[in-house]
Amino acid sequence: MIWKIFLSISIAVLTVALVFFVYQRYVKHKKLTSALRILFFGMYAAVFLLVLPIYYHELDFSGNRALHVIKTLMMSLNKSAKAFAIAELPFMSRNPGLGDDLYAVYSGYLTALLFVCPLLSLSYIMAFFSKLRSNAEYLISYGRELYVFTALTEDSLALAKDLAANHPKSKIVFCEVTPKIRGEQTVLIQGAEQISAICFHKDVKSINFNKHKKGKLICFFNIKPDEQSNTADALVMLARYKKRENTELYIFSTLNESRLVLANADSGRIKVRRVDKVQTFITRYLYDHGEELFQNALPAADGDKQISAVILGLGKCGAEMMKALAWYCQMDGYRVRIDIFEKSLDAEERIKAECPELLSERCNGTHIRGEAEYDIRFHSGIDYRSERFCRELRECPHPTFVFVAVGTDAANIDASIFIRTELERMGAKPDIVAVLLSNEKRKTVSGIRNFRGQPYNIQSIGDTDSVFSEKEIIHSEIEAEALRIHLKWGVEENFWKYEYNHRSSLSTAIHRKAKIACGVLDPDAPPKTAEEIEALSLLEHRRWNAYVRSEGYIFSGSTDPKSKNDLGKMHNDLVGFYSLSAEEQKKDHDISV
Repeated sequence: MIWKIFLSISIAVLTVALVFFVYQRYVKHKKLTSALRILFFGMYAAVFLLVLPIYYHELDFSGNRALHVIKTLMMSLNKSAKAFAIAELPFMSRNPGLGDDLYAVYSGYLTALLFVCPLLSLSYIMAFFSKLRSNAEYLISYGRELYVFTALTEDSLALAKDLAANHPKSKIVFCEVTPKIRGEQTVLIQGAEQISAICFHKDVKSINFNKHKKGKLICFFNIKPDEQSNTADALVMLARYKKRENTELYIFSTLNESRLVLANADSGRIKVRRVDKVQTFITRYLYDHGEELFQNALPAADGDKQISAVILGLGKCGAEMMKALAWYCQMDGYRVRIDIFEKSLDAEERIKAECPELLSERCNGTHIRGEAEYDIRFHSGIDYRSERFCRELRECPHPTFVFVAVGTDAANIDASIFIRTELERMGAKPDIVAVLLSNEKRKTVSGIRNFRGQPYNIQSIGDTDSVFSEKEIIHSEIEAEALRIHLKWGVEENFWKYEYNHRSSLSTAIHRKAKIACGVLDPDAPPKTAEEIEALSLLEHRRWNAYVRSEGYIFSGSTDPKSKNDLGKMHNDLVGFYSLSAEEQKKDHDISV
């Protein structure tokens, strides 16, 4: 009877310990070492309860019952502890009258525990020393530059590898590299090990980087997949490190919340920048390849050249490209038409709500001297794999540029191949640019041909390796040029702090490069005559009008500067060039060169 009681209690204790371990680790998300302690003591108690009757039965103390009990307890405690150290443990040398069935269950259960206990010890030791190793590596890196990532992801690893290659004496740090991630994301773990990165189990808020050597650069990259967490973490970090010099903070988020919160937070001495992945790769495409839009334009009847852009999909990527094309294609001697095909029925309504004046009858599709000129047309409720799509595509002017962003990488590849077939039937051979976030898919699409060896000529943007690099995120050539332009009228602090200034100057820098490529601006021979100055100033104002409207601004109703209201996105200068004051016209000239 006593054997059954102790066996039952042991099983119950172990069950409770397992339940608490799972609850603490996977519900409360406690650290592995903390959760293992619960399991460790549960296993110890389970083994103790099993060996207690064994020693009580086997030890003989010649009738001294008290000594018998004490000796049994001491031996059981000692031997139970040794079970975790792979020590030799005397087992049931004979069947003490339990019966064959009970003996088989009892001995089998004890054997299983004695097998698992050393493994549990090893897991605990490894977890402990892993934490100890990370702390030791961090202390050794006291005098190095640090690049700290809040999470280990494919994106963060790509950027970390580029930084490690460019700065071999620096140290990469990843936070929240939990045992679960180590078990499931072996490729990421191997990548982190290849660059000798420090991997902390803790989140970035639980580590005090103020202990790092003063004056040494620390770059924080808040790059978790949960964008709201990136903003929340940033506020904590700004409060903690705002007095630290040579500190930079990059928040990866597409949310408007992050832009507003960070603009109003006290950043102190920290350089803060929000990184919108979509805006980053579209900005880079226009800066590097945008001039091809003008090179591929077709002659129009009046002597100008026609840029005819087709956008498939009006999600985040499609909408961003549409807005960018509206201001980027403002150029003397060129006109632009943008046809948007979107499966949802409310595509046009959504953009009108976000950018009311961009699509207003007064601005869209009109020709007013001194004003931005563009023609944006929506084809809503159309699936690209439909007869209606093919029909309406054929009714558009011959496309000179196609942008595909209908959904997943696979869907974008499928849509690109499908539309290439339709374009061939039309006799059109425009560039097709597809959004492909996967490095592997980008490599697959590059250079693909049909069975006759004919190329599909599909370009791709948005992949991890291209976007997440030091050149794009930290030391951007475009950003350096944008800062130069911003300093003509503002101070550097406001360039980094306020995204409106940052994005506005970026657009100016990108368009300036296009003007040089189109021969409209010669940087080595600035305009000298009044006519040349007026032409450049007028073009810059046209571009600025289109850009500001793409950001959601409307005319304030008066050219009086007092009517400007940035909270309501109302601007007094959102009028034709010849309605501006002489002072404002001069600003356009100063910025354009």
